[in-house]
Amino acid sequence: MLMRNPEMTLVDSLDRDEEILASSARENLLGQVIVILVVVVAILLRSLS
Repeated sequence: MLMRNPEMTLVDSLDRDEEILASSARENLLGQVIVILVVVVAILLRSLS
């Protein structure tokens, strides 16, 4: 049990880091998409009016 624990915690922490990186990358991408959509809508509204 004591021999196996360090390996398990190492794998767990690596998985957690990857999950955090993936979620933050997804949030950044979502934020960029929202900004682009807002800019496109603003340009369309200005061109229509």
